[in-house]
Amino acid sequence: MAAAAATNSSVKLAAIGSSILSSTGGAGVVFKWLGWGALCLAAAALGLIALALVAEEADRRRRQAALARRKREQRLRRRQRRRMMSSLRDAPYEQVVAAGLVRNLCVICRAEYEGGETCSFLPRCTHTFHKHCIAAWLRHHTTCPICSAAVARPDIYDDTHGSVGVARPGRV
Repeated sequence: MAAAAATNSSVKLAAIGSSILSSTGGAGVVFKWLGWGALCLAAAALGLIALALVAEEADRRRRQAALARRKREQRLRRRQRRRMMSSLRDAPYEQVVAAGLVRNLCVICRAEYEGGETCSFLPRCTHTFHKHCIAAWLRHHTTCPICSAAVARPDIYDDTHGSVGVARPGRV
């Protein structure tokens, strides 16, 4: 009897299950909803992939623009360094001493000046250094190591007095 009841209930369940499927359109409806769900998931995945590609392209363009900007800035700095180096005025140590423009020591290397050396002085502040010392300094700095004055452009320098003859700022 228990076996008959179990068989009877499974027949009823099968009948209920088949009646639900037949009343709602059958198994096709279930697969139809699953198909739409899969389609929505695929569309969302494609949208996310497209969004990631757009973001990657924007990031690539930003990096390229930053690289181009850095290259422009490097070229500008190289040009400025060349201008600074060309603004230095060189003279033999003896002429610099005669003009009263030299100290006892080069403040960059802390060595005394010797006869026959070529000294360089900055056009704006006229501070004097060993030529190789100030050249090395100006590779990394844009100001005078003594007074921090900006290194002047070549057209600011007054070269009308001959060899060393500088026009000191504020003097005639």
